[in-house]
Amino acid sequence: MKILCPRCERRIKPTQSDGLTGSGGMLIKRLMERSDPHYVCEWCGKIPLDEFPDNVKRWYYIETYLMVVVLLAAIGIVVTITVITAQID
Repeated sequence: MKILCPRCERRIKPTQSDGLTGSGGMLIKRLMERSDPHYVCEWCGKIPLDEFPDNVKRWYYIETYLMVVVLLAAIGIVVTITVITAQID
């Protein structure tokens, strides 16, 4: 999704942090980044989420909820496989 700075109308990207790697680690890292929602404009600096239009905020929250659902589903699958494997042995 193309996000424009509400102040200068230039294209911006969400903040990215270094840290966890791997597919599970990346999902956890993305969820941790969402605990402090803001974007950084190269020209205007840090921009909090509440300055953006409603459609950007809505998309942000939809993505966050989808990531939580995927994370919970992945945990459920791992637990299920672990339980089934333990019962077979």
